[in-house]
Amino acid sequence: MVVFGGTFDPIHRGHLHAAGHVSHSLGDVVVTMMVAPSPQLRHPPEASLQDRWKMLTLACESDLALKPSRFEDRHNGPTRTVQTLRDLAKTNDLPIVWAIGMDAFRNVSKWYQSKELPQVASFFVLSRTVRQPTEMPTGFCSVQEPSQLLSNPGGVFVSTEPMLNISATEIRRRIRGGLDVSDWLHPEVSKHIIKNHLYRG
Repeated sequence: MVVFGGTFDPIHRGHLHAAGHVSHSLGDVVVTMMVAPSPQLRHPPEASLQDRWKMLTLACESDLALKPSRFEDRHNGPTRTVQTLRDLAKTNDLPIVWAIGMDAFRNVSKWYQSKELPQVASFFVLSRTVRQPTEMPTGFCSVQEPSQLLSNPGGVFVSTEPMLNISATEIRRRIRGGLDVSDWLHPEVSKHIIKNHLYRG
């Protein structure tokens, strides 16, 4: 099972491009796009969970390789990735591959009960720039081929393909400034933002 988790505040073409790259690299698998209700280690989302979920479903509905999910919405309180992975393991017999950005990957050791992660998942690491060396979190080992992540947990593959340099933070800033961001968004997501006056400050 391959999971791309995120706040998606809003989901943008960078997310979609990254998820497509992960799917293709792992043999055209379906990528579960999992929205985080209350993420830790970052500022609270600006858009409501309902709006972020709606934008996610709109962005994924035309791509069979992407499956939107509110799996983490079953829990009250903060979103804990370790708990999510434990729960996924109970409902899924396949190894879990978690797609993650380089910046977030560098903070994995700070995650709640992070020492349990190598037993339940592997990481497919993405970056907006050329690959940068990074230390492996305790218990993980680097692999050379992405397909190796599908065999056993505890592996880390760092992609060498730069992702689109688009950030949700910059999108929100531009919207507040009255600038056009339609090129960075799925057309239906752009319509939803305009219709519901999201990110206007």
